[in-house]
Amino acid sequence: MISSVLEYAALGWASCLGARPLRGGSRSCSCDRVGCPDPGCHPLSVAWQMQATTDPTLLTNWWRYEPEANVILPTGRVFDVFDVPLAAGRTALANMDSAGAAQGPVAVNG
Repeated sequence: MISSVLEYAALGWASCLGARPLRGGSRSCSCDRVGCPDPGCHPLSVAWQMQATTDPTLLTNWWRYEPEANVILPTGRVFDVFDVPLAAGRTALANMDSAGAAQGPVAVNG
């Protein structure tokens, strides 16, 4: 994870620690919330928006202590995210490709 975080920092994308899903035991998330409604899909700190940074030293220290933490990338600072249904996203990407338009990073979830 840390290599990706440092690559993001080099792009100017701030990061912070995210919870991770647990595979065994009585809890489903690495956070301290009992019955977490979003296992592995949220920041570890409530102050994540203020803590997110591009400082490689701080990021390295964070992931040294939490090497399996997910990466949280705050949007609206350097880039935005569009969350669309899969079929609509595929159609939009195909149209962009046909038009020769540049595409940013694309992720599929769920």
